[in-house]
Amino acid sequence: MLVASSEGAFDETGTALLAASLPSPDITSLARTREGLWVGTFRAGLALVRDDSSIETWNEARGLLDDRINSLAVDDDGDLWIATDRGVMERRQGRFELRGLLDQHVTLVRWDGASIVV
Repeated sequence: MLVASSEGAFDETGTALLAASLPSPDITSLARTREGLWVGTFRAGLALVRDDSSIETWNEARGLLDDRINSLAVDDDGDLWIATDRGVMERRQGRFELRGLLDQHVTLVRWDGASIVV
C-alpha cells in the first residue's frame, strides 16, 4: 500500500518513498499501469516511476494540459486517465491525448468497471 500526501509518498509503515527523485513532494494521486507507478503532483505535473527505478516527468512544457494533477485512474485496457484543472487527458499507447472538458476544473476521474467517470 502507498499513501499520497502533500509531503510525499509513504508505505504502510510510514517510510517516505521517492521524495528526493520526484518533481515535487506535494503528491495528489498515485496509479499503477504496465509502464510503472504514476505520481500526480499539485503543481509539478506527472511522474512515471518505472520498475527499474528510472523516473520520467511530464508537465505543460512536455504536453500536459496543466501542471496540477487532481486525480489518476486506470481503465481495464491499462490506459491512464488524468484529471487536471484544465480538463481530462488519457495516456494511451505511450501518448497523451485530450479527452474532454477543456478548460474545466476536473477534480476526479475513476474507473467504475465499465467506463471512466468524471
